[in-house]
Amino acid sequence: MIEIVIPQTPVGKGRARFVKATGRAFTPQKTVNFEGLVALAGQEAMDGRPPLAGPRHIVVTAYFPIPASKPKKWRAAALAGRERPTKKPDGDNVLK
Repeated sequence: MIEIVIPQTPVGKGRARFVKATGRAFTPQKTVNFEGLVALAGQEAMDGRPPLAGPRHIVVTAYFPIPASKPKKWRAAALAGRERPTKKPDGDNVLK
């Protein structure tokens, strides 16, 4: 088992943006920076081993900070694991 820990709040994959004048597409800088951080963490976890071949089972656990703007009751439920984030990014974009 290989465990990769990224010590930062997860960032969802940003949608590609287009420049009308040139017709070129680009990935938002926030996404590029986080993808680089994930790649670096993956390289460190592999520790020089060759890439894995074949199908893999992946488990992703993402932790988000609890907003200070939420009511105390909601915050207590979130700390107890009964309340989950409902804002961006969604799980699909975090997995990408």
